Amino acid sequence: LFGWGDGGGGPTTMHLERIKRYTAKGGMKNIPKVKTSGPLNFFKKLSESADRLPRYVGELYFELHRGTYTTHALIKQGNRSCEQLLQLIEFIYTILTVKTNGKTKYPKEDIDRLWKLVLLNQFHDVLPGSSIELANIDARNIYDKVVIELTKLVTTGMTQFNQYLQDYSSSCNDNTIESKACIVNNRSWKRKQLINIRNGDSSVLSDDDKKVSQAAYDKQTLVMIEANSYSVSPLKALKTTDTVYVKQTDSNTFIMENSLIYVELLPNGIINSLIHKLTNKQVIKKDANSDNIGGNNFMLFEDKPLFWEAWDVEI
Repeated sequence: LFGWGDGGGGPTTMHLERIKRYTAKGGMKNIPKVKTSGPLNFFKKLSESADRLPRYVGELYFELHRGTYTTHALIKQGNRSCEQLLQLIEFIYTILTVKTNGKTKYPKEDIDRLWKLVLLNQFHDVLPGSSIELANIDARNIYDKVVIELTKLVTTGMTQFNQYLQDYSSSCNDNTIESKACIVNNRSWKRKQLINIRNGDSSVLSDDDKKVSQAAYDKQTLVMIEANSYSVSPLKALKTTDTVYVKQTDSNTFIMENSLIYVELLPNGIINSLIHKLTNKQVIKKDANSDNIGGNNFMLFEDKPLFWEAWDVEI
């Protein structure tokens, strides 16, 4: 593997001219024999001596790439948000295309174009956060534009899907579909979770669902839902029986508890203790073993790279 730079630039005219000279008339004196070849021939030749090659077990660690798991969190967030939206869009429109017998067009051109933009940002310096600032600015702009387009596709697809459910309900005289919204679960496991209705619009809920919904402090409407794996279904709220207990001790410690967890919060917001009740495991405990740090404690470190902006970080 030879070429110009470490970005996959490949061989230039200079490299090819050198190869030509090295191999002319049987090769140059005192120069190793060189032959260009494709990857298939290379690995086929390599397999002939595989039993004599050294074996490396463990992570291929490059000491200059420390800190890339956490550098430029917005890049990581943009990548994952776009991946999730693209997967959701593929799921929605695949089912729509099948259920409507092709009347709903699968947005292949848009999906291909947006996927390629996301994959462009998965270049080996961009996603780790080890690019120069100009590249990071470009990447963030790409994510912003992609998210806007993907969100429009999701909204359009969900609107069409909801209309399909309403038409299906009318065609078969099924009065059980009372909701004006639907729930999509494109994961391979059954999910039960609390969701908020956008802008607090409770009009999409049935009368029964409104009775078990809750209004949040920011005027959002909260409902508990359950959805089977790989499913699209009308929104139907679950009645929750779990109760949350909150009390304040004499030392101003707040205790919050439900059927799943037990939490102690100190007056400064630090989590003093967190117990997972089903396993009786103390997940967080503020003591000497945790350097008396506790949970919900922000720790900031100054990044002082030795040579490059996002490489060779020394903390």
